[in-house]
Amino acid sequence: MGILSTLKKFLLPVFCLLTLASQCPIFAQNLPESQPHKGEKRCYLRWSEIREVVTRYCVYKNFAATKLERNEKSPVLYFLHAFLLSEEQFFQSKYDKVLDQVSGPDNALTVVTVGGGPWSWYSDWKNQNSGKRAYETWFTQEFIPSVESEHQLCDQRKCRSIAGHSMGGWGALKTAFRFPELFSKVAANSPGLAPFNIYESKNRWKDYYKRWNANSTIWNSLLWQMKKVFSTPVEFDQHDVSVLASNVSNSEKILPKIYFDVGANDDYGFQEGHLKLKKMLEEQNIEFKSYWDSDAKHWPTSTMQKALLQFIINAE
Repeated sequence: MGILSTLKKFLLPVFCLLTLASQCPIFAQNLPESQPHKGEKRCYLRWSEIREVVTRYCVYKNFAATKLERNEKSPVLYFLHAFLLSEEQFFQSKYDKVLDQVSGPDNALTVVTVGGGPWSWYSDWKNQNSGKRAYETWFTQEFIPSVESEHQLCDQRKCRSIAGHSMGGWGALKTAFRFPELFSKVAANSPGLAPFNIYESKNRWKDYYKRWNANSTIWNSLLWQMKKVFSTPVEFDQHDVSVLASNVSNSEKILPKIYFDVGANDDYGFQEGHLKLKKMLEEQNIEFKSYWDSDAKHWPTSTMQKALLQFIINAE
């Protein structure tokens, strides 16, 4: 490790006063004892050896998880946030409140909200598996094992799930399809499923915008940014959820249980990507659960959030 990296490791934000510790609590949000059946939140900073940056994440234990004995390990859900948001989205969007509502006394679950970067797409940029933008390698090889060890979380596939919204929903599906040996369940609210390769012609994209009344200015900005992550059509196909689904028959790996949804009035036209993924999974005879919310736009309704969390808790 270079001198600069060593200094960064020891000089995390001053208030942390870290020495060799690998994590540092930022703050804790412990709900009052007068509010039973509520969970507990605590957030951390973590130095990444792979990315050589400070990363952020939060841990939310539902009420049942807070009551586990010290030697009991909680099932874990990794939640990936949307484009331009952060690890706080789970709380800002009130997923934690919905989880408290749908959890029973025997449904222990710890949610780890991942600070994956505002536009990471949870992928290694240009397939580089080291450095600041090696998001996928960092998450699968460093972050997951370290967090599970330090927070006494279950470290087996059968009790590990992944979920997210928008970019995070896409990231959850993509990561689960690329590393099915890691996760037993995957769920996505309004995942950012592109209708075709991002390097398709401008005319084809224009037809898509018209078809779904999607904002072309926003989409062109997204495409520009995604092309910084995936520098060739082949790189994008290697991470595209529908392409991964279409190739399942050529793999001996067992996919996790799958749930995804979309709003009928999605602002980005992700309905088309939703229908495409459904078709791909059906053609491969892969079991999945999907939901089409007739009232929703891109932001998930409480019904969609509830369906996602109930799937994580109850799917066998």
